[in-house]
Amino acid sequence: MFGGNEYWTGFENLMNMAVDLVGNNDDDGANIIKLGEGWVGHETIAIAVYCALRYEHDFSRAIIAAVNHDGDSDSTGAVCGNILGAYLGLEGIDPRWKKNLELYDTIMEIGTDLCDHCHMEGNGDYEDPDWLRKYVNIAQK
Repeated sequence: MFGGNEYWTGFENLMNMAVDLVGNNDDDGANIIKLGEGWVGHETIAIAVYCALRYEHDFSRAIIAAVNHDGDSDSTGAVCGNILGAYLGLEGIDPRWKKNLELYDTIMEIGTDLCDHCHMEGNGDYEDPDWLRKYVNIAQK
């Protein structure tokens, strides 16, 4: 799909390197620096994917690895957290990351709505008045 893009080969090579680094015995800092610092999108994704794959069943270790480098660590941590959050689900996230989380109830409501309650489709005829009230109409004000 993206093969004609001039940047695709570099991105693909970096992603392959991220996957390959998962299996070595080097520490995370040494591996992450090989992928870059995360200041540009392809490096951010590569670092996040590396951490998510290296610690695919340990959300805490993945996030700690994703944010402990000298680059754009908030971005790499955010992307890694999104990947593993989608993969592991809420139950797979250590309670310490959820305890005292600002706007926890709002975040949970939006997440539940997105996953379970929106039956509208871009080209469909069905309209959900609650969904429209909460998310669409407010954005149009």
